[in-house]
Amino acid sequence: MTAVLQLAWRLPSPVGNWLVSKLIMPRIQGRTIKVRTRDGFAMWCDPADFIQRTIIETGIWDHEVAAVIRNHLKPGDIFCDIGANVGYFSLLAAYIKAKVIAFEPQPLCARAISRNFALNGFSPPVLHEIALDSKEGDLKLYLEGDANTGAASFRTRSGETIKVTTHRLDDVLTEKPALIKIDVEGAEVRALSGASRILSGPDMPIVICEVSEFSLKHLGSSKDELFALMGSHGYRADIISKVRRSNATKDSIYFQYDVVFTPV
Repeated sequence: MTAVLQLAWRLPSPVGNWLVSKLIMPRIQGRTIKVRTRDGFAMWCDPADFIQRTIIETGIWDHEVAAVIRNHLKPGDIFCDIGANVGYFSLLAAYIKAKVIAFEPQPLCARAISRNFALNGFSPPVLHEIALDSKEGDLKLYLEGDANTGAASFRTRSGETIKVTTHRLDDVLTEKPALIKIDVEGAEVRALSGASRILSGPDMPIVICEVSEFSLKHLGSSKDELFALMGSHGYRADIISKVRRSNATKDSIYFQYDVVFTPV
């Protein structure tokens, strides 16, 4: 199956997409499969989940973010993955031979990270099954369900919830990472507000951040507050992905994109 997927990824998009959708996806529904990604490491992927299904179909996840990791992370560097989900970027960092510190409060995703590291024979990451915030405490995490584990959020809505413990990044990390990736569904300002020490002084890390204007607003902040916070620490911002309209609501227009914050 892996060989067929890799063949499909090499074909022109219309042909490759047809091959995956018509030949492969119907055969793997209801089970996880092992995929060798375009970046070279392997993963167990469940086609029922949006992120994992995309990896099956394309061999990669968020190629602009992956490119920054490949270009800036060196062997021995510390990589901090905040909102690690099932571990794509943590695995990429481990493949580069960086030291991985991952934060993922969803037990199902945390188990997937450990399983995927073991699949590749990588040293286990430092895995914190907690959420990051501006203060310590306990919060409800609202789960999206098996169809999109990456959409779990602190935003109040109906559905399943779990209680998660929150900590400040400054209180958890003892060493500064070279690179941070953060994608926490609108809680980015809250998490980065608890990282003043990490984001200040010498050896400031590069920070890759998903910006969802809708999610930020619904957790009480905004893109302007995010950019002002990072600017106050001496960072410049560059958009690295396509600016796309959020499909979270049709009532108002919000945009979503990935940003890299670089120390000036």
